[in-house]
Amino acid sequence: MEYKDFIDSYIETKYGKIHYKHNNSNGIELVLLHGLGASSIVWRKLVENLTANINIFALDLLGHGNSDKPRIKYNIEVQVEVLKEFIEKICKKPFIMGHSYGGWITAYYAYLKLPASGIILEDAVGLKEHFDAISRSINYEDYKKALLRKLLMENNNDEYVMSSIIENEGYNLLTSEMLARIDLPTLIIWGNNDDVIDKKFSYLLNEKIKNSRLIVIEDSGHNPHYTKPYDVAIAINNFISEFS
Repeated sequence: MEYKDFIDSYIETKYGKIHYKHNNSNGIELVLLHGLGASSIVWRKLVENLTANINIFALDLLGHGNSDKPRIKYNIEVQVEVLKEFIEKICKKPFIMGHSYGGWITAYYAYLKLPASGIILEDAVGLKEHFDAISRSINYEDYKKALLRKLLMENNNDEYVMSSIIENEGYNLLTSEMLARIDLPTLIIWGNNDDVIDKKFSYLLNEKIKNSRLIVIEDSGHNPHYTKPYDVAIAINNFISEFS
């Protein structure tokens, strides 16, 4: 299933070409960042339910989808650099929504106080407390091996890229002090039954990011944008209209 009325475009960055889907609207700008091992296609149900006046840019993150996959050390700072360059060249001051790994990138971007009108964090990974909890409950090396096996079974993911991201995911973790520096309007969206990142971490994000708001999506797991696109779209539409 493809996007309706979207065009495929590319932008050259210092790390290589980034592919993105764009609806060519003249409205409020919204950049969408998918999760680890996914691609821009994951947003197809959500965008159908967003208001027509939203100018949507759905990116394939570096190393994912149809974007380039350079042999570099992948970490959050690299992904943020690419996002910053994309926004400088293509957007003005967009809202940024990130899911899971994309949420980590989005929060780190906001922590650095780079240009944006607001951020939306959906079932976001990256919290230091979450990784601490993983380390306490399972052998961390076993966790990384299992995650890599899972990612290599999906979407023809590149083994080098996935391995590099996993090996470096213990760096640039989101601490309470970093989250306290975020001063953008922030919407946190979480699936009530998320079995990847427990709902309790949504409350921690909400507590640490000042002036943030939390919406929990009932009967949904780690991917509310896909399982409950209408409910997520209502939350996004209301948030963007309030702060634009």
